[in-house]
Amino acid sequence: MPKGIDWVAVMHLDESHVHFHILAINTNDPKLDANKLHAGKAAAAKKREALEKPSAVPALPKPELKKRPKKPKQLRPSKNRETQRKNKIKREAQLAKWEAACAEVAAYNKRLTEDWEAQNAEHLSQARKTRGPIPEKQAYSEALSDLQDRYYEQVGKPCGLLRDGPRKERLSTVQYHQRKQTAKKISEDLEKAETTRLELTSKKRQAEEHAGQALKIIAKNKKMTNQLAAEKAEFDEGITALTELVDQIDAGRANITDNGINMANPPSFLRRLFAPEPPKTKTTNLFRKFIKVLKSAVQTRQAAVEPETLPEDPHEPGF
Repeated sequence: MPKGIDWVAVMHLDESHVHFHILAINTNDPKLDANKLHAGKAAAAKKREALEKPSAVPALPKPELKKRPKKPKQLRPSKNRETQRKNKIKREAQLAKWEAACAEVAAYNKRLTEDWEAQNAEHLSQARKTRGPIPEKQAYSEALSDLQDRYYEQVGKPCGLLRDGPRKERLSTVQYHQRKQTAKKISEDLEKAETTRLELTSKKRQAEEHAGQALKIIAKNKKMTNQLAAEKAEFDEGITALTELVDQIDAGRANITDNGINMANPPSFLRRLFAPEPPKTKTTNLFRKFIKVLKSAVQTRQAAVEPETLPEDPHEPGF
């Protein structure tokens, strides 16, 4: 409903055909004019307001009717019975004369009014013939036709109803029955199409949900793959660093003491391993334990070129 319209709907289930009654009232209108709820009349009124010149044909001016004569005044009352009798006879004569004059005026006004009505009807008829199409009437018809079209598209067609009856196209009973069967078939097709659309919408939603779950799994697997690749690269870097450390120890160019590792040009992995804030990963923890075991296994110090001393591990005393 448009704004400003209060309404209530009642559904009838107690009859052979389920149906609704919809009651509406334009409570914002001070006059509660029901014409404003009528699509055709509302369109005609809107068109009428937009016209510069009114399309209504003015009537002929009404004739000036004669006024009825004034009623005679009541005679002065008297206590004399003879005077009362005479006044009564005189009063009856006055009233009879007055009523006759009123009847004459009424007859004259009636003839005058009838002549005016005949002349005015002829005048209106001729003026309306030469006036042409009426804009308000066209707006009225178009608004109602549009309402019927919208009702047919939104209600009639899905329910298997026809837009027009058999008289408009002068259809026979057989032709009209065929039209109704076709409309019913269209209704069934529309219902099937709507059912198919709902099924496809449901399947699309399920596919989107499955695709979303698959994307989450792929992203999780990708993250795990990247994590494993990073761990492998760190492990390989640790192996390379330890291999170089062992080679330098064997060659006498590096040694392990209680204060740390003396080694020339230590690899970046060992620098990170013994940094003030070293990374805490599985790989670094593993190599810390391995170096601790390696330190306890080294018994001699090798004297070589003055090596660079790595900083001590703050988490492993003695390194």
